Amino acid sequence: MVKALETNKIPAEAVIELRGGAATTTGTWPNLGAPIRVVGEVYIEGKPSKAAITIAAGATFRFDSGGALYVGYGGDGELKVAGTTEAPVSFGAAGDATPGAWEKGIIAYSKGAITLEHAVVQHGGVDGRGALRSEGGKVAVTASTFKENKVGLSLDDASELRGFDQNQLVGNTEQALVLMPRHLGALGAANTYADGQVVLVHGGGIDKPATWALQPAAAVTIDGEIYVDGGAVTIPAGATYAFADGAALYVGYGDTGTLVVQGTTDKPVTFKGSRAEAGAWKGVELYSKAVASTLTQLHVSDAATACVRASGGATVTIDGLVGSKCETATLTWDCSSKVKSGG
Repeated sequence: MVKALETNKIPAEAVIELRGGAATTTGTWPNLGAPIRVVGEVYIEGKPSKAAITIAAGATFRFDSGGALYVGYGGDGELKVAGTTEAPVSFGAAGDATPGAWEKGIIAYSKGAITLEHAVVQHGGVDGRGALRSEGGKVAVTASTFKENKVGLSLDDASELRGFDQNQLVGNTEQALVLMPRHLGALGAANTYADGQVVLVHGGGIDKPATWALQPAAAVTIDGEIYVDGGAVTIPAGATYAFADGAALYVGYGDTGTLVVQGTTDKPVTFKGSRAEAGAWKGVELYSKAVASTLTQLHVSDAATACVRASGGATVTIDGLVGSKCETATLTWDCSSKVKSGG
């Protein structure tokens, strides 16, 4: 496909049209010195063995509204985007350079894996689905930029986020990231966000230990019930999470779970409602299988009933819990639960 053009001399002002079809063997798509316009659905999938495509540094792809790259849809496929600091790989719109101009996206399916390094992704995404997205596949992104998309990156609950660090997110009009709770532990601490860029986290379960690294300047919003039912979730000092109507954080409900909040006096951890009023979200509850949780300098507001509740034999140590605008109390617990003061 693209590889066959490598030895040709193509003027920079030319446009190379990539129509729909399939890349079924392993190879490298070189930087041809002119943009590649993707006008149809391109599948990267091997039959019978895996197809692994590498996109070379400096390559430029421009998508029509019907253009897409699908990885691992019908057979095993892998896409590796190998840009450099000096020559990133660029994915953008062929027509109007506006958010959502190309909707279909770059997608990793259940038999696919996508790795981006030093890439620029812009002007894609639609209605909660990213310009880059995973529907059951595997994704890793490093040192890349998502800008001026409707949604930058999205993953469903069956997807694996293998890493997301040193990335820049700016100008994404709906959400920069749309994730499930299991993906929060894969976000590195070196991502940078323009003020107000939204990281939207849907409800779901966490069944492995994870640290939710700070995402500075991002507006992290949780719009469903999160269940910590496996290992410990650690939240470092200074983190802030906004919870939408009906959202909650539940620990040890179905299996052993631990919540470790590491706030400090200067940098508390904040859980608040998306609406600044009592009853805006369901609050935090530690259930019978919540063990060895510690809540240090946690500030909770806007919850229904109590800000934090311990029930059914939960064990938790609390130091510096501050509640405001919750419907009843800052903290409640039943007789079977063990609540200790860490102060």
